[in-house]
Formats: sequence, structure tokens, C-alpha cells
Amino acid sequence: MQFPIRAKKVFKIALPAIGEFYLQSLLEVIDSFFIAKLGLLAINSVGVTNIYSMTYIGVFMAVSATLSVFLSRAFGAKDTRRSKSVIFHGLFLSVLLGLVFSFFPLFLLQPY
Repeated sequence: MQFPIRAKKVFKIALPAIGEFYLQSLLEVIDSFFIAKLGLLAINSVGVTNIYSMTYIGVFMAVSATLSVFLSRAFGAKDTRRSKSVIFHGLFLSVLLGLVFSFFPLFLLQPY
């Protein structure tokens, strides 16, 4: 089956992102393998943290993809003001989400 030339170009661009996501998942599997030797409680804790890790990665990848679309449109239109605005808002949103995700677990652990 022959793929169109555009599909091949998109695949070449997406290949590093696919590889990074695969390696991230592989890292979690390897972590689980080594931690499993410590016992059932340790492997359970790694499983729980992997769920949160993948959630955080998914959120930041979604923000990154969205900002990439807006930035490429502004850059393609040669609109420097809008490009700078997208970059500023992207940095602001990333810092804000980073702070929320950093301090949110502290509120969950408050009762303990």
C-alpha cells in the first residue's frame, strides 16, 4: 500500500514524539520491574504514581500541541504581535499549570 507524500512527511515529523512517548512508557515498565523486587506495596505505589505521571504528561502535551497550532498560524501569517502573544500566554499557562500540579498533592496529603 502506497502512502501519499504528505502522510510520509507528517510521519517523519511525528516520529520523534511517538518515540519519546514510547520511551516514557518503557521507563515506567522498567521502574515497575525493578521496584517489584521490593514488595507488593512498593509496586502499588509505583503504579499509582505512573497514572499521575501520564496524566501530567498528557496535559502538558495537549497544551503544547494547542500552542503549536496557534503559533504556526501566527508565524505563517507573519503576525509578530500575535506570535509574541501566543508565546507569552504559553509560558504563563505552563508556569501556572506547573504550580498547580506542584502544590495540588500537598492539599491531598493535608489530612495525613
